[in-house]
Amino acid sequence: MNGTVGRTLVVGLVLIGVLSVADRVAAQDPTNPQMERALSLGADLGPVIDTSGFVFAVEDPDFTLPPDQQFKVVFGVDAIPDGPEATNRFLDRVTRFINMHVEAGVPRENLDLVVMLYGGGTGTGLSNAAYREQFGVDNPNTALLRNLADAGVEIFACAQSAQLLGMTREQFAGPVGWAHSAMTVFAALDHQGYYVDTR
Repeated sequence: MNGTVGRTLVVGLVLIGVLSVADRVAAQDPTNPQMERALSLGADLGPVIDTSGFVFAVEDPDFTLPPDQQFKVVFGVDAIPDGPEATNRFLDRVTRFINMHVEAGVPRENLDLVVMLYGGGTGTGLSNAAYREQFGVDNPNTALLRNLADAGVEIFACAQSAQLLGMTREQFAGPVGWAHSAMTVFAALDHQGYYVDTR
């Protein structure tokens, strides 16, 4: 192989790699620079949800999980997204939790997860119509909420927060249930052995 052909081949392979990363990034939330950086550094999406929740492969970790490890976690989502067209990054944390642990060998059925939308994060669960009425655009979280629900995650909105914000039960998207309050859910699930993650 002569030098010109070799250089052309190398440039072509590099370009294919760059385009592959660019394609994966373009399919994601364009307002999430952390996702773009992670994918450019070799992270992958999936194996459960392949539209969010990047994961780096970890070879031979010193902390290993038993094959029958069970996880019971309720994620509190009270953060306001970066703007009406941005997905709520706290939902991305949930997809990362799922993808990371399944990638590490934990069976999907061993992940018992709940998302609690409350406070500033309540509007994340609105239907497209209700979100559009309030913010002028479709809800960018709709597909992610559906993907989480399809992966077995239970999702609830805090009725106290919703009503304080002038939202009604009928305005929430299909996968989102109605809970008396976030405090009630956290206390009840903590009593049932769930780890409550409100970071």
